[in-house]
Amino acid sequence: MKYIVKATSPLNSYEWMNSPSKKALVLMSGGVDSSAAALLLMKENYSLAGMTMEITHSGSSSAVLSASSVCKELGIPHFSVNISEEFNRKVILPFCTSYSRGLTP
Repeated sequence: MKYIVKATSPLNSYEWMNSPSKKALVLMSGGVDSSAAALLLMKENYSLAGMTMEITHSGSSSAVLSASSVCKELGIPHFSVNISEEFNRKVILPFCTSYSRGLTP
């Protein structure tokens, strides 16, 4: 959560923070589903920003580029946040520990 708060802190300076419209932060993968969700929210008059979570060595850099491109096309701000450390600590290491004990999570 702290990563999201830090990454989106520039939103405070964006005009949409002060607009009376409904707001949403859309998690963007750069794929069709998240792009369509953003477009549908825009049609419902939401003020949007897009965010992509990066995990080092997962191929997420292409997702960031795709998501950034979609957000640019939609005219909404895009932010990316690298969650590699937390993902490794909370997902990868527990998985490896369980797996090495013969458990399947």
